[in-house]
Amino acid sequence: MTQTDENIMKAFAAGDIKKASMLFDRYHVNVYNYLMKVNQNRMVAEDSTQNVFEKMIKCKSSFQGQNNLKVLLMDTVEI
Repeated sequence: MTQTDENIMKAFAAGDIKKASMLFDRYHVNVYNYLMKVNQNRMVAEDSTQNVFEKMIKCKSSFQGQNNLKVLLMDTVEI
């Protein structure tokens, strides 16, 4: 059974570090592909993808589940 983003984030915020890798695996390709499309630069896309997930880690406890996690991740993209 697939876990929801909200449940994964709640577990991650509660200290289950392994949940972060689940979210990374679920979304890193989408974030990277978007950044490649926008920047046309592999290194910039890779660095920016890493930055998006670093921000997710820093604000994990503030995720309330009202919004789609994919949308929130894409909103953190800095072009």
